[in-house]
Amino acid sequence: MRRCIVQVPFIVALGLGCAHGPRPAFAPAAALVPVETPRNGPVTLAVREVPQAVFSDAKRAQKIATVLPKLHDVAAKIVADDRLIGLAVGVVVDGELVFGEGFGVRHVDEGGTVDVHTAFRIGSITKVFSGMTALRLADEGLLDLDAPAAKVLPELDKLVYPNADARPLTVRDILTHTAGLPRDPDLPLSVGGAPHTREAVMQAIDGLSLLRPPGIGSEYSNLGFVLLGHVIAAAGGKPFGDTIRDSILQPLGMNETVWEATELPAERRTRGHVAVDGKVVATNSGRHSALSAAGGLWSTVADLARFVAFQLDAWPPRGAADDGPIARSTLREAQRLRALRSFRARTTADEAAAGGVEGGASGWASRGASATTARPPTSSATTARSRVTSPPSACSRTPASASSCSATPAGPTPTGSRCSCSACSPTAACSGPVPPSRCPS
Repeated sequence: MRRCIVQVPFIVALGLGCAHGPRPAFAPAAALVPVETPRNGPVTLAVREVPQAVFSDAKRAQKIATVLPKLHDVAAKIVADDRLIGLAVGVVVDGELVFGEGFGVRHVDEGGTVDVHTAFRIGSITKVFSGMTALRLADEGLLDLDAPAAKVLPELDKLVYPNADARPLTVRDILTHTAGLPRDPDLPLSVGGAPHTREAVMQAIDGLSLLRPPGIGSEYSNLGFVLLGHVIAAAGGKPFGDTIRDSILQPLGMNETVWEATELPAERRTRGHVAVDGKVVATNSGRHSALSAAGGLWSTVADLARFVAFQLDAWPPRGAADDGPIARSTLREAQRLRALRSFRARTTADEAAAGGVEGGASGWASRGASATTARPPTSSATTARSRVTSPPSACSRTPASASSCSATPAGPTPTGSRCSCSACSPTAACSGPVPPSRCPS
């Protein structure tokens, strides 16, 4: 029997509610301001700056400082309850990593301390970096998110659509997991540890049937982001790993985020672990391959904190210099809910299960709380967390999105003509009557 022992890079960014400052008694005249807009180039806007939103709680910093020491106990309990080998925790507030700590060891036999500079394979958090790169290429005029993706990656024309009135899938469909692509590519196991190639991926989609027409429903798809990597390569004119590094990682100073574990010293990276016949053993992670845009990056809490701070800095909208690798307006667009996956209403104040809205943004999973009525969702740009395992096929917990979840059984069980899903976040393949053969494993 094999059971995953999970190692976790874990970033949480705190936002405790904003309120607008006092407005002037009269509105000043609008000024004509030349601006460089993403995708539209230079334009002139009439701008009347409003006061920037500010935190209204004068004791906010004091409250945060009071909470931070308690996070050690929370993280230590997670390590004990989940029997984790290693854990790294970070908290970002106002653009700074204000709390960071490591727990456990890097290797079950060899030991080694864990800290905020210890590299973990971050799995599906990689999708966010792939998504951000696609958005930057769109801002630069190199990629049209709403045109047929096959214009950039012609092999996508080999996909088989379920209906004659379906529209061609777009890059935006891939970003929001609404392209109708299945969860995973149908690829043979690599031979001798050799990485999968672009040719193998393109052969796998030759004649592949979509599960539904693009834009109809949500279907979490690793395959979609595998293909997004090759769209990025075609649009950027170089391997997708280089484009993602040059577009996002290097401009943010994320020097501890790499595609190959061997790019980092052994004493600065973890190993994945599994339980085999009751014994915990370390495993070797796969190499960078044609699949890596969906989950191949290694990173540290320190580097992920830089990325989270960059995402949070998109708010509030303001007139200050906008000199990041991606425009703040594009980041805000990326964090918006684009495809509804589920809605749960809480109708009474004491209801045990909290309500909420969940769906896909541009590489993010977007979630928001609700009470008796639905509220606009808040993006998981404010909370990025991952449970990373190696190898994924041995995992007893089923990650269902770029954000992860609590421990659950390995997968769904066919019940009649319907999947009874136990995954932590329902996939579209399990949201209605489907043949048992379609139940994800």
